[in-house]
Amino acid sequence: MANLETRQPSNPNFLQNVNFDFFLQRAPNLNWFTQKANLPSVGVSTTIQSGPFAAIKRHGQKMVFSEFQLTFKVDENFENYLELFNWMEAIGWPDDFTKYGPVANAPAGSGGGIWSDGSLLVYNSAKTVNLEFVFQNMFPISLTDLIFDRTQDGINFVSCTATFAYHRFTIRQL
Repeated sequence: MANLETRQPSNPNFLQNVNFDFFLQRAPNLNWFTQKANLPSVGVSTTIQSGPFAAIKRHGQKMVFSEFQLTFKVDENFENYLELFNWMEAIGWPDDFTKYGPVANAPAGSGGGIWSDGSLLVYNSAKTVNLEFVFQNMFPISLTDLIFDRTQDGINFVSCTATFAYHRFTIRQL
C-alpha cells in the first residue's frame, strides 16, 4: 500500500493567470493588445444505450470543444479590430463573392485564408513557456460592442471580446 503522506507534487507552484501570450497568424496586430484569453472547456460526446430498466450513458466517439474567447484593447487606429472585422466580412459574404474569393483561394498557411492557426502560450513562474495550446483552423464568429462613454471618470481604454470557432486544439509541452 502506498504511503500517501510521502507523495509530493513535482512542482508546488500554482499557475498564474497573467503569464500568457496569444498569437494568431491572420491577425498580427491583435497579438500585442491581448488582455484575457480563455482555455475553452472540452468534453466527450455521449450516447444513450437503452436498457431494460434505465437508459445507460456511454462514451461517444467525438471530442467537443467550446468556443475560444479573447479580450483585447482596441488600438486607436482600429487596426486590431479591423483585422477581425474584415476577416468576418470576407467569410460572411455580406454583399457578393468578391471579398470571399481571395480568402477562399488563399494558399494554406499564407495567413490570409478562411482559417488561421492560433497559439496560447502559458508561462511558468520563472516566465518560461511551459505549454502551448495550438488552436487549429480558427475563425472569428463574433465581436462584442465597443463602448464609448463620456460619463466615466478618467480615461478607460476601449476593449473588445472576439469569439472564435476552431476545429480542435492540441497541447504541446515545451
